[in-house]
Amino acid sequence: MNVWVKRSLSTAAVAGGLFFAGAAAAHADTGTAHDEGLLGGKASAPIEIGSIDLGVQSSSSSSHSSTVSHTGKQGTTTSTKQSTKSTKDSIGLSTGKITADPAATLKSVTRSTTHRSDGAVSGKQSQHTQGSVQAPVSIGGVKLTGQHEETSTSAEKVTRSDKHGTSVSERRTVRGSKTGGSLETGSITLNPNGSLDTRQVAGGSADRRGNSSIFSHSATDAAGSLPISFGGLKAQGWSDTYSLDYSKQKSTGKHGSRTEERSDERATHTGAGVEVGRLVADPQAELSDRRSFLGQTDRHGRYTLISDQATTGSLSAPFRFDGVSGFVTSQQASRTVRATEVANQHRTVRKIVTDESASSQTIAGHSGAVTGDPSLDFADHRSSLIAGDRHSSIVRRDHDGYAAYAFPYSYDGFGVAGDFANASRHSVIDQVADRHGVTTRTETDQKANRTLPAYNFQGFHGSPEGVVDFSRISQLTQLDK
Repeated sequence: MNVWVKRSLSTAAVAGGLFFAGAAAAHADTGTAHDEGLLGGKASAPIEIGSIDLGVQSSSSSSHSSTVSHTGKQGTTTSTKQSTKSTKDSIGLSTGKITADPAATLKSVTRSTTHRSDGAVSGKQSQHTQGSVQAPVSIGGVKLTGQHEETSTSAEKVTRSDKHGTSVSERRTVRGSKTGGSLETGSITLNPNGSLDTRQVAGGSADRRGNSSIFSHSATDAAGSLPISFGGLKAQGWSDTYSLDYSKQKSTGKHGSRTEERSDERATHTGAGVEVGRLVADPQAELSDRRSFLGQTDRHGRYTLISDQATTGSLSAPFRFDGVSGFVTSQQASRTVRATEVANQHRTVRKIVTDESASSQTIAGHSGAVTGDPSLDFADHRSSLIAGDRHSSIVRRDHDGYAAYAFPYSYDGFGVAGDFANASRHSVIDQVADRHGVTTRTETDQKANRTLPAYNFQGFHGSPEGVVDFSRISQLTQLDK
């Protein structure tokens, strides 16, 4: 006889022997026995944490001043100096409410029945188990901010007086900077959950004439999912600087006065930011498994073994992501002012020259939403039949199944844009005032240019899908004729 058939018969014989071993000693008795067991439980642990806000701010400042005066044969010189410095830092953190509610349940019921009458025995045992678990979690988001400021000033003034007149010299500088950033995340929710349901039945019968049969059935169903929602993310940072340099020279004598002033200002700004859109997904899976077995023998050595197994399942993960956007920018500006004034008893001449320039560079881009719904379904079916007697046997096996997949998707595209600009201005003001009146002449030159490059892609979409079939395999073989 075929070796595979012999092994199957051995397995059936062992299963049947174990099932009826408990009833063999009382084979001739008559009676019915019932037994039932129950196991169950339930647990949960809800947690809630309120929102948290944390902020820290610190500042410091210092100043210094001095005055020196000297008088001699050449006259009097007075010098004064002043300086200040200050810093300021701040940081803040806030979180939303956090909740969690994990829970689990389990229930199992076992029943068994044995019946004996007139030398025959039959029995059946069944078990049904159900369980579920879930753990929803919600986090209300996080926001983090920080900023640093720094400012310093210095001033100096020198005055000289002698027989020729008076001269005054002044200088002043200012420096300032500010840097900061922020990070903010949206709320996050998770709800992992799963369930399990199993049923098992086994039994058999035997009589005094040598006829016996055993059977078993089992069914398992499992499912799980992990829905997730993320509210996105925003991050940005910036840096600003400012500077001023100022100087003034003024001298006064018997022939008149002369004044010269110069002011230089500089300002810059640099920034960058990124925003991540919302993400929503719901991956889930299901699995089902069915199995059955039947074995029969009689006193003439005839036997039949039948087994069947069917497994099906599905996987899916629908999702949507709202995309990403970001920018980078840099700006610079400067201004220089030079002023000269000469005055005497006859006239006053003034000249003011101003030079200004500014530039800006910005690049921004975005990527559109992405959606998809990948899925996979599969099935597998196997069955076998073994029948025979002491002289011959027949074996038949069947196997078929399929797997189907699909992935519909969509992408909204992306875009990139830039803004590059430059501008400058030069002006001269000449003014003469005398006993005849005031004459003013103004000249101005301006230049500006701007470039706006842009590119946009409209995206794409598709839906690949297919089915893979397992060809049916049937084998009918007669052995040991």
